[in-house]
Amino acid sequence: MLTFQKVLETFKDFLASHEVIEVVKISKGYIVLDWGDSVEGSASGEFGFESIDHCRTPEELLDRLTDSYKSFLSSDITKGQRDLTEQEEKAIDEEGDVFRKTAYTVTTGY
Repeated sequence: MLTFQKVLETFKDFLASHEVIEVVKISKGYIVLDWGDSVEGSASGEFGFESIDHCRTPEELLDRLTDSYKSFLSSDITKGQRDLTEQEEKAIDEEGDVFRKTAYTVTTGY
């Protein structure tokens, strides 16, 4: 059975190394905050989010974090300078699938 803890365990290294994505527990699930490029704030000291998503179920959290991971891989490959090739898109989808499968099988200490 998929749980929030399994999803968080699966993505813990990704989340720890990417401070632009934060996952916050709330009474009705989790909130995923994506700072985009504004994690340091703007010149005026303002902070803003690229997106804020409420994940009510472990499946929603898994989908959201998988999308974030795939987006990171895409940006890392293209540097925002070109479109992905079909091969690159396939490779990114396969890596996302690995995370999805792992989330269902990972053992947590909780």
